[in-house]
Amino acid sequence: MGDVVKGKVVEIAYILRLEDGTVADETGDQPLAYLHGSDEIIDGLHAALEGHDVGEKLKVIVAPADAFGEYDESLIDEVPTSDLPDDAELEVGQEIVAETDDGELVPAFVGAIEKDTVFLDFNHPLAGETLHYELEIVGVREPTAVELERGSVSDPDEEHEHGCECCEH
Repeated sequence: MGDVVKGKVVEIAYILRLEDGTVADETGDQPLAYLHGSDEIIDGLHAALEGHDVGEKLKVIVAPADAFGEYDESLIDEVPTSDLPDDAELEVGQEIVAETDDGELVPAFVGAIEKDTVFLDFNHPLAGETLHYELEIVGVREPTAVELERGSVSDPDEEHEHGCECCEH
């Protein structure tokens, strides 16, 4: 059956490359720990790890549909600069938190800045990308009671130290 099964905490070390070979993310010295069977990692990576064992090294290719979805042009919003705080200092590529009409806070990226308009992109930065993982399963353990209750290993209010983009925060 393998070590990686639903309900276990799995630790993986990985390098994530894009189609052109650019390194998009890597764990470095800090493996990523997640609760297998939860929504902490993308579907394609979750499915590829199921049933494997500690010590295994895998190369996994994840299509956009099983990662962060296709890039959606309709998720680009034109915002008049007059709607932004006067002290907003924005740069192209910068991640910001925007408030929706419903008052929900969501991440967005500054796509372009023109004289009176800022273009905010609400796509995930890896939307539309085919992801190429080189990974190793470095550990599997039973979850703690807190992890089981929370349904995740990481504290939902903290980002991973390695700044991962693989997780669905």
